[in-house]
Amino acid sequence: MRTFDMKQAEATVYEDILVPYWRQGRWIEPLLQVHDCLKLEAEEDLAQELHVLMSEAMTQVPKGFSVPLAVEGEYGYDMANMRSL
Repeated sequence: MRTFDMKQAEATVYEDILVPYWRQGRWIEPLLQVHDCLKLEAEEDLAQELHVLMSEAMTQVPKGFSVPLAVEGEYGYDMANMRSL
């Protein structure tokens, strides 16, 4: 059985989401990866759009992986003031 690797998700997010936004001149900074969480800093108007794109990228279950992955999204000015998307 093939196992899901968080590094695969990070690579997908970087190549398929972040790079295209950077080419458009949009500001997004990958800040932190802790276990299975990715933290980004971005323009506020991108929060919902990034959540949808990252959810799609991270829930594409690799072939042979039988456990569905769930993605939650939050946004806020700082970690103390996060709100669910």
